[in-house]
Amino acid sequence: MVRSQIMRDAEQGAMSRAEFLDRLGLRTAFHRISGRDDPRFARALELLNKTNQFHTTGRRWIAPELDAACRAGIVLAGHAADRHADYGLVLVSIATEGCIDQLVLSCRVAGLGVEIAAVAQLTEAMLRTETRVRALTVATDADHLSRDLFERCGWSREDDGDWWTQAQVPMPPHIGLEVSAG
Repeated sequence: MVRSQIMRDAEQGAMSRAEFLDRLGLRTAFHRISGRDDPRFARALELLNKTNQFHTTGRRWIAPELDAACRAGIVLAGHAADRHADYGLVLVSIATEGCIDQLVLSCRVAGLGVEIAAVAQLTEAMLRTETRVRALTVATDADHLSRDLFERCGWSREDDGDWWTQAQVPMPPHIGLEVSAG
């Protein structure tokens, strides 16, 4: 994977960002985690507790809390691959009661749009039952990569400090998408 990252970085430096993303062949698959028995649960818990640079709230979880969130809301796991490598499970987002409570992303794919694809998928699902969707962010010392996520998705920051939207978030055009309930 390190060799793949080096190749990807060299390729990125040799062309425009748009051309690089178009040629990357990035594919994502999002899966809803149903609870502790889901095979993705352990990796999701690990990612939530080890990710620092792209972490919208800094919150850490224990297994019973994550299991309860899976049952009460939407816990979305995102996998990513491109023509260089399969990066595996690289994203976890937790949404309950019309609110995206947290989103974490592995730095292996930061800046490639996987995070925007996840927000697009969550927003679409949540707007089926809500008129407005909210997202929480809490600044930490290390979260520089995630601070502008919801702004990049076209959301508005309101007086309460939270992010809000009533609109769908466009899917990044360079990402191939697979969505699964399982």
